[in-house]
Amino acid sequence: MACDECDFARSSAALAERLAKFGLHLHEDKTRLIEFGRFAEENRRRKGRARPEVFDFPGFTHYRGKTRDGRFLLCQKTQRKRMIRKLNELRQPVEGGVCTNLCNEKSNKIQR
Repeated sequence: MACDECDFARSSAALAERLAKFGLHLHEDKTRLIEFGRFAEENRRRKGRARPEVFDFPGFTHYRGKTRDGRFLLCQKTQRKRMIRKLNELRQPVEGGVCTNLCNEKSNKIQR
């Protein structure tokens, strides 16, 4: 077992214990160890794997980016499912089947 996996096992056990105090628990299907961070892309390339994984957490998709000079950058964008749901909600006709300027303004703000 690699050191990262040992750390993960220890920290997830400690987190589960702490959450139990508040009546909460970790969802086993959604909790996993991913290779992410500054050296993830290089490590995965050496192992012959695809680019680093992305993960969704509190409504955002977190992914690896790079600055202009090639340094690691943690990037976030709105979760795709959440964005589509909100846009579809805004596309619904407003009272009488006519979308007002207010509806269009909200849609434009969200798309930016």
